[in-house]
Amino acid sequence: MKASARAPLDSVDAAVFSAALGDRRVAGGVPGELLVQAEAQGAPANLGAMESEVRWRMRGLSFSTDHSFRRRSRVPAIVPPTLALPRPYRLISHSEWIGRDNPGGVFILSRPGYNRDRSQALIYVLHACQFCGSAVYLLLDRGPGGWAVSAEELVWES
Repeated sequence: MKASARAPLDSVDAAVFSAALGDRRVAGGVPGELLVQAEAQGAPANLGAMESEVRWRMRGLSFSTDHSFRRRSRVPAIVPPTLALPRPYRLISHSEWIGRDNPGGVFILSRPGYNRDRSQALIYVLHACQFCGSAVYLLLDRGPGGWAVSAEELVWES
């Protein structure tokens, strides 16, 4: 996809990415530096009805957040290099990590969807390893201390 076809991300998107990847349930068991794909993508379209069912099991997910997620995740975006993570990370391209021997794997993020007042976000996080992987939907709420994961739904794991 051409660079001009990518959507811009803002500081709120970066804060949601930081909260998602900073949550110990997401990347807590990954050793060393986190590798994050530089292009945010949507949830795979081939999940179909299963994808919607998984999202709707999330307690508290608002219709506007889900609608925004489905709309925004159709267009890829560049992950900003300004993530505030409690550990080192590196943004890499798809061609850099595909087939690479990396025990910690790589994280691929969707663009977040938001409710109308941007106090709730939904994001899809894929963790791809050489011999394993998983994908989760994370629901985040913005409180006085910033964004925090409030619910998660496992989509698949191997």
